[in-house]
Amino acid sequence: MNHVKNHSSDTLASVWIADNNDGTYTNNILWADYPDTDVIRVEDTYYLISTSMHLFPGAPILSSKDLIHWKYHSYALPYDQLLLLANEGHSLDLLNEHIYDKGAWAGSLRYHPILKKFYYLVNMQDGTPEEYAILSIADDAVGPWKLYRLSQRLYDPGLLFDDDGTAYVVHGQGQLYLSRLKLIDSLTGEYIVDDTFVAPDDNNHYDKPLYDYKEGYYNEGAHAYKIKDTYYILTTPTWAGTDTKKEICIQTKDIVNGPYSVSDIHSSFMNFGENGIHQGGIVDVPQTNGESEWWSVIFQDRHKLGRTPTLQPVFWEKDENNLEWPMIGARNKKGCLAVPTFQKPTITTNFPATSSKTIQYFDDFSEKELDLCWQWNHIPDDSKWSLAERPGYLRLYTTTVTTDFSCAQNTLRQRVIGPQSTATVRLVIQQMNPGDIAGIAVHQQDYNYIGIKSSENGEEKKIIINDNGKEMATASLPSDISEVWIRATTIKMEYRSQFSYSFDGINYTQLGDTYEMHYGNYVGMGFGVFHFATKQLGGFIDIDSFEINTSTLKENLKPFGTKIEAEHYDNQKYELQQNVKAQHLHNPLTTWTADSHPTSLLTKWGSAFDLSLDNLHNGDWVQYNQVDLANGALNFIARISSIATGGKLEVRLNHWDGPLLASLKLPCTENREVFQEIHGEMDTSITGTQTIYLVYYGPDKICRVNWFLFR
Repeated sequence: MNHVKNHSSDTLASVWIADNNDGTYTNNILWADYPDTDVIRVEDTYYLISTSMHLFPGAPILSSKDLIHWKYHSYALPYDQLLLLANEGHSLDLLNEHIYDKGAWAGSLRYHPILKKFYYLVNMQDGTPEEYAILSIADDAVGPWKLYRLSQRLYDPGLLFDDDGTAYVVHGQGQLYLSRLKLIDSLTGEYIVDDTFVAPDDNNHYDKPLYDYKEGYYNEGAHAYKIKDTYYILTTPTWAGTDTKKEICIQTKDIVNGPYSVSDIHSSFMNFGENGIHQGGIVDVPQTNGESEWWSVIFQDRHKLGRTPTLQPVFWEKDENNLEWPMIGARNKKGCLAVPTFQKPTITTNFPATSSKTIQYFDDFSEKELDLCWQWNHIPDDSKWSLAERPGYLRLYTTTVTTDFSCAQNTLRQRVIGPQSTATVRLVIQQMNPGDIAGIAVHQQDYNYIGIKSSENGEEKKIIINDNGKEMATASLPSDISEVWIRATTIKMEYRSQFSYSFDGINYTQLGDTYEMHYGNYVGMGFGVFHFATKQLGGFIDIDSFEINTSTLKENLKPFGTKIEAEHYDNQKYELQQNVKAQHLHNPLTTWTADSHPTSLLTKWGSAFDLSLDNLHNGDWVQYNQVDLANGALNFIARISSIATGGKLEVRLNHWDGPLLASLKLPCTENREVFQEIHGEMDTSITGTQTIYLVYYGPDKICRVNWFLFR
């Protein structure tokens, strides 16, 4: 059984919306794990794909009319067909090991205008040593999709249909290769690897070396285009001498023979540590004058939250050799800048507002098909769940006998939403067997969860917190309780979780402490609803509803009297330094800090959970839109650290050199991790919603700003 249509509620869930309703949008357009994005336009609709790895059905396809609001459209990798194409001994379904951090990743979506078919091409690793490529084809993006297994691996494939219909694939990591596909059935659209293109190598692969980038490592994530008479290949290596990714472009008039020219097209970053924006596609937005705007959907690595898509403008710029390049980001002094907030694309096609509603995260399981927002952690056993046995509920039977949640089949999953979110599930638990555990987890491969645990003899139940296999807290469950609401909340920069329960859906009691999320490598954290057995199969639960809410404020508003996290800026001073490898060392950026006390392990992997604005040089500024100053703020309060005296923080209106609203001398706190709240008087004549700038003056790199507010 597979997903076929979207039934999401449009009313109950509170989720991140990128549209500011003032002609601008604020990134991330999807504040969740949708990595390795590729985007195309077919007529007036945009389609976005993302990596799925161990989640099924695989290859989510989202659609939009404006590149801002997205909804689920289909999945290009139905798992019943994948099982038929997989290697013997595969681990796709958790019955023989697992494919955490494997599976299908970094695919390519293209539309063939001659055959009038959609194509999705991806490399597949099913837990066995042999990798292979899957080509999925459909007449319509909603499906049905038909899968074909190709004869070799195609790492991070970038599919390209030339003007005459010839199909090429750019693929590889470091050394890039070119392969050609051969059409063997024009009715179905099936292609195979063309074994007449070049002689086979030692692995019987038909690849031609295309380009080997030497100025950074791990050059991968190919996206191939032909625009007018020029081929463009977008890929993502590291900046030389750093672990930070950037985006480059390789261009040529002859994709098979070259010569090839290469240039950086994006080497900026955006308000989250030192993570460069990288690995995404570009797409055109036609204008009424016959020209086009160009845009890129390209992700930002937010670690445990996952890799989240941003929408960046693209401008075309000629170099000294008269070669034209698609520069990703806003045109900026000495380069281009990743934009947190920007003007929306100029969409000239009229479309109904209802066709562009954002993804919602509420399900009452009242439909006959499972909502497209859901994926399973590995391929499920479809005989062990049902929407029909009790209409209005999802019935979830135990499928696995285990004590390890990560090995339990049939865990139903949604993405954790940033910057912090809460998932609530209502469970009916009368039919659990002795030893059964059911609940909601925050997980990738490792996990923590809140669950209902039935005793060994089945005579009583308790509520438990389990942190990666260790039971951390318990609460008794009254014997007359048949329904329970349980809740998982991800807090403070997506890196820790808390759990609570309720017997009435209104009053919640926190259980246990605050727990650190356990991250893998390539897939962000998810909320997983589960039911597994520790003794014997046969029990079941009924899931009445599931809802995700975020605490994110809508339309980028920053209310009066509330903390404004310093990293939530809308623009910043940024200059690309000439012949400098580590660009981030010369511009404002955000770095990790402890949220309440110094710690010896201040890394994104350890016990640092908060960001501060850092790396400030004399004259640096950051801009904040839609700041509510109400009827006139009396005070400006900022939480700062400073390792020396002599610094000054100014608040200015509308421009970095605009009217001065407040000025604070920064005291020395002696340690970068020792913060102090400082207060200053405001110009009370400025009222209402305004754009304000924080401007730093003083010695370089002595000051950090954690948050600020107006009161």
